[in-house]
Amino acid sequence: MILDHTFPAKKITWILQPGIPMKSLDLITYTYLVKEVNFVAKNYHASLERLVLQTTSSEKLNSALIELASCCVSLKEIHCYCVVSQEVVQAFISCCPGLRRYTLKTVKELHPWRCTVIK
Repeated sequence: MILDHTFPAKKITWILQPGIPMKSLDLITYTYLVKEVNFVAKNYHASLERLVLQTTSSEKLNSALIELASCCVSLKEIHCYCVVSQEVVQAFISCCPGLRRYTLKTVKELHPWRCTVIK
């Protein structure tokens, strides 16, 4: 499922149904997504394989992403297009053994951001 900036941010958790498994989710909203990341970790931990976020950096987001990494151990891809802490990167690498590709940057880079491929 892809939700972008044209979808009202207040309705994201309303449209996502906890009882319906989600394998791939793109939240390209350019808004603060801490609540939504927590929702995803709680409700899609058993099924989520790919997550893309375009959001705003914050310490709360870092905490939410670390929690997501510990819950969603079946993730194969995580792409977060904002700067995150090194602890977030380490959490995904250590908690998600099936991780194959990620875009998690600890410093701002020129666009386009390239993902890291794990072999």
